[in-house]
Amino acid sequence: MNLAMLDDRDGDHSAIWQDFSDIVDDADGLGEFVADRLCQIVEVAGKIAGNDAAYANLIDQVAAFVAKRTSEAEGAKVLLKRAEQLNFNDNLEMIRLLGRATMMLSKEEHRSEQIEAVQLLMLAYRSSGLLWAARAMCLFLAGTLVIEAEEDNQLPAIFVPVMKFWAWISLEIRQVPDFLRAMNLLRGALADLPLDEASKRKVQEDVQELDYAFGSRLLNADDAELNRLEHLPDILEAMAMFASRTALLFNLGYETVLREDGSIPETESDDDVRQFLSLLASQPVAQQLVGNLSFNEGGSQVTETKIFGVTLRIEHECTNSSILAAQAVVGALEAFFATTLDQNIMPHCESIAIELNGCSESERPAFELNSMTMTGTIDWPSGLLPALHRHQKVVQPFLFEVVGKILAAGFFIDDPKRLLEKLAGDEVVMGRVALILAAGNSYDRMLGCSLSRLSDWDDIVEKRYPPKANRPKVDKIDLGTSSEDEEASEFDPEKPRALRDHRDLSVLSVIDLHAWNQAGWHGVGYLHFDENYPPHVALLFKNKEAAQSIFQRWRDRFGAYDEEDRIRVALIREIDSEHPCHYAAQIAPNVESSVPNDSRNPILMATRQVVMEPDTNENIEMFLGIYARYGAYYLMPAIVTDGEPEWLPELSILKRELTIKNACDVGEHDIESITLRVISERPDEENNEAG
Repeated sequence: MNLAMLDDRDGDHSAIWQDFSDIVDDADGLGEFVADRLCQIVEVAGKIAGNDAAYANLIDQVAAFVAKRTSEAEGAKVLLKRAEQLNFNDNLEMIRLLGRATMMLSKEEHRSEQIEAVQLLMLAYRSSGLLWAARAMCLFLAGTLVIEAEEDNQLPAIFVPVMKFWAWISLEIRQVPDFLRAMNLLRGALADLPLDEASKRKVQEDVQELDYAFGSRLLNADDAELNRLEHLPDILEAMAMFASRTALLFNLGYETVLREDGSIPETESDDDVRQFLSLLASQPVAQQLVGNLSFNEGGSQVTETKIFGVTLRIEHECTNSSILAAQAVVGALEAFFATTLDQNIMPHCESIAIELNGCSESERPAFELNSMTMTGTIDWPSGLLPALHRHQKVVQPFLFEVVGKILAAGFFIDDPKRLLEKLAGDEVVMGRVALILAAGNSYDRMLGCSLSRLSDWDDIVEKRYPPKANRPKVDKIDLGTSSEDEEASEFDPEKPRALRDHRDLSVLSVIDLHAWNQAGWHGVGYLHFDENYPPHVALLFKNKEAAQSIFQRWRDRFGAYDEEDRIRVALIREIDSEHPCHYAAQIAPNVESSVPNDSRNPILMATRQVVMEPDTNENIEMFLGIYARYGAYYLMPAIVTDGEPEWLPELSILKRELTIKNACDVGEHDIESITLRVISERPDEENNEAG
């Protein structure tokens, strides 16, 4: 086969695939097979094929064939070569290829290729928004480099960018102890590694950039965080992180200390200082590092991730086993879901809250998930360390159980059983999970401990700086939007962009799907209890327990007064030309109050609707007249049994916004169009379906 032919085919993929297939099919008749030749073909053909699904299939066949004829490592090189050709717009395919290649390159003699594969894999995870998986691969890589250093008595230069990556990831997932560890190791590498002057300057710039980024986040720390940071200034000073120390001390209210020790020069006026700190506090990085800082100590903390647009929060105690278990669960979930953005599944909940409890009396973990409230509990044995090889027969099946229950409860899936069987039997997926869990061993190998805590630096703390009551306020500055950002924010609803980042998908839902399915919403009623208060809109349900769950969850999420109108209530009138009094009521999330106007991200949402068929407009007109007088109404549940309603005003939610439209005024992209579509597509069924 002439390789030059491939360059002349201008995208004729079918011919390339045929050439590949011929080699694979006829291999048994070949004399001595040279795997490098196929790698060359992959390199040339891949430039033409792009990210074509059929070509990806063929790469899998070629890799399997090469692995069978030569060795697993040679097959892995085919996958690695293909992954190197892709860019991070194809991160899902990169994750699939590299996860498999990394496992196949486990032998010591192929360590250099494995290092290359893991480095690309951690970058691909990060580009897809899976930060805990990226962290795990970073630690795995760092541990491998430490092993090399033990053999060669010298850390390789790549250790520097790996530590920089770990520092940034630690900031993004708000792990303060890990960030400090990474900064320590970065400075150590700067001092010990034989870097040339240009490389040293670059590392120094990287360290300063990270210092400023952390300082920006500290200027945005809330009162609860500041109360736990009173001993951090001395730690930052010892680590020569002067920008962060200045930002924190100023935010704690110790500007005089900064003046006295020269951190703020005498030549700088108060206005100059505030202007600089306002600029630092307003940096985009501060907006990206949202959520509470984690210190791995104290009573409890939250470990969270966003998968397929769904926020998963695990609240846990700050014991070693609980912290490591929570990190293993979120990392493994990211690995399981890494390549599902292109699968035919759709989430219907905004978030899942899990409480992880340590237990000493059990040998196996247990997971329960309440699909009515999308809350769950994990009971984790205190002696079960996720990274230990001898525990994998317990840990890995448990993690698959967690994935299965979350998929079943929180996602629309065409064929759940088939998807779960595919995941369970996919050695690539299971291999990715195994790599995530193994990262815990790398942490221990690198630092001599299983995790870090802020108190690890207590021995260098000489003074504490409790937050002062009269702390200065740092005003934010609107830094504007660059022309590139403005161009990127243009969004054509007819051409939504491809999903490459799990954080790019927004899930909006005020509908707890399973609770609504049980509640049996079938109507709307209007009443006015007291002339001194607004009227009530009653949602009529059949099942009391489920209805109470729906409204209690709303009150927990939005309060007794839905001030931001997160629950969108719409009445769509004149839906039937033959019956002008018929109308539909819709419950939906309020996109305007939940998503920035310039957002280009795809939005998934669940709605519910019911059709009302009164003979006259008397009731609705009476209600609308009273509503216009008060400018507000109460939304409450009512249970109808044998035609008699039971009002539940104790669960009422005060609202102001009510959308009222005629069907003819509903636009193609209006939320109410979902209800009209449901009505038109199911004319002979109850129109009480999720949209």
